Amino acid sequence: MKRRLKNIHFAAPGRIVAAGTLLALLLFSLSCRPEGVNYRVRIRGEIDRRQRSSLREISDTHALRHEPPAGRGLLRRRAERDRERFGLWLRSEGYFQSRVELLMDFERDPVRVVFEVYPGEPFDLAAVEFELVDGDELLHRRRPDPARLGLKIGERARFLEIKRAEERLERFLAGAGFAFATVEERLVRADHDARSVTVTYRVSLGPRVFFGPVSFEGAVGIEEDFLLGKLPWEEGDLFDAGLLAEYRRRLIAADLFSLVRVEPAPPPPGENVSPIEVEVRRRKRRTVGLGLAYNTDEGIGGKINWTHRNLVRRGERLDLRVTGSEIGYSAEAEFRRPDYLRYDQTLLLRTRLGEEETDAYQSRQAGVRVGIDRGLRPDLVGGAAIDFKYSRVRDEQAWEYFSLLSLPLRLFWDRSDDLLDPRRGWRINLGFTPFQDVTDPDLRFFRTHLQASAYLRLIRQADLAFRVAAGSVGGRSRLSIPADERFYAGGGASVRGYGYQFAGPLTAGNPAGGRSITTVGGELRIRPAESWGLVFFIDGGTVYEETLPRWGEDLFWGAGGGFRYFTPVGPIRLDLAFPLDRRPGIDASYQVYVSIGQAF
Repeated sequence: MKRRLKNIHFAAPGRIVAAGTLLALLLFSLSCRPEGVNYRVRIRGEIDRRQRSSLREISDTHALRHEPPAGRGLLRRRAERDRERFGLWLRSEGYFQSRVELLMDFERDPVRVVFEVYPGEPFDLAAVEFELVDGDELLHRRRPDPARLGLKIGERARFLEIKRAEERLERFLAGAGFAFATVEERLVRADHDARSVTVTYRVSLGPRVFFGPVSFEGAVGIEEDFLLGKLPWEEGDLFDAGLLAEYRRRLIAADLFSLVRVEPAPPPPGENVSPIEVEVRRRKRRTVGLGLAYNTDEGIGGKINWTHRNLVRRGERLDLRVTGSEIGYSAEAEFRRPDYLRYDQTLLLRTRLGEEETDAYQSRQAGVRVGIDRGLRPDLVGGAAIDFKYSRVRDEQAWEYFSLLSLPLRLFWDRSDDLLDPRRGWRINLGFTPFQDVTDPDLRFFRTHLQASAYLRLIRQADLAFRVAAGSVGGRSRLSIPADERFYAGGGASVRGYGYQFAGPLTAGNPAGGRSITTVGGELRIRPAESWGLVFFIDGGTVYEETLPRWGEDLFWGAGGGFRYFTPVGPIRLDLAFPLDRRPGIDASYQVYVSIGQAF
């Protein structure tokens, strides 16, 4: 036992000394570690603001300026890489006689790094040539126009446009029957004396083929003739890649698939017929959707939707919807059969039951509709229907009963880039509906409504959105028209800041409605991050007793701001709006709106 204690007594100091030595070495190494070479960087020379901004975007020296390298050699290598990168970028922009000089002043603290950029004169595109590697002489008999490929003779030769033209050339050839044509090589020759560029594309055409039989993979539970009915070509037609893209668009528009792939297969040996392979992945046949909303004027609202896709194996769709809020409810069933009698024509059957009680009127109604929607072009839809609505309506006078038969006609033109969150393009919605009461031959009127909106990208993080709407009801006096068929303004869908239907004339303190309407609106949409954004808006509008709007009459104006949280199903909207023409005792000092999707 004594020997053990003695060993412990002599071993402890050795361990302490060893640990202390390691700690001292560690502290010494940390004290000797270089702090890094701080520097400042400038890009100057005979360049404009756009060019300087582009060079900064590709510069490591600029991007890593707050992460100094450990030594001067590393800093110089970083800057030299940028100098080479700048030269490549300038040549890709058509400056083939450009020069980039690197100046580094290590005597200053922080070190000064300067790039002197001299682009020189740009080189213009002088000619576009085509050479065949194999295949027939199509390019000698029918050369594609360079302008069709996005290249303009006489303008600056830019690499990005030359590269994109290569892709357009392959699409051009695929549209002429060469399904497997490829650009094997791209040659760019610069003439420094003439300051011009000649581009040569060496093309392998492959065989010229025709559409063959179509096979499907993954389309279980869907009638094959329904899918074949959407083909924009017939078997034996000359191959055209544009028709493949159109067929893919049609299958996606059917709302049955989460994945669609349409590709040509190589023709069998000795043949010129290319089979078409279609691979799809089906969406869930049944889905349930829930939605919540809150408006200061309408209170809490909700919606539940049940959808059955491909009801009887030909793309039919059944939707059951129930909506409700503090001012009313509705229950609706809608059946849609696509490709009815012809492609891109949809049969619509709808029945609806609802009740609405607002400050303007109380309405209880039931109705049915049979209609046809037809795609006149990919972005334009026309529709016609026969609609019957039985309603019991009370306004400021008394309860009245109506049995309205109508013929709704509409055109919807959508050139926007997104349904719930558009950032570019425009939309126009035009409707005209004549009404006839089947129990009162004298009650006959018509209703017209036009709404247009436009979306403009300012910069990457900001957009402008505008809307304007006008409507008219003619054929009867205002009081003869059912209260729930008149026009009203005010609320989250028209003039924010005013109560629902309150942006207009009043009778005994309640909205009277009108025979015509005008509304306008504008939004500045700022999106500093992918997940959220801000909106600043102004809305204006009113209704008129006359059949046509009085354009010179003052509108009710509201303004405010909002927050957007972007989700895969669309932006969640929170708006706070203030009435700029507030009427004491009538209009609240502000209104709050919460829902899904942009205001327009």
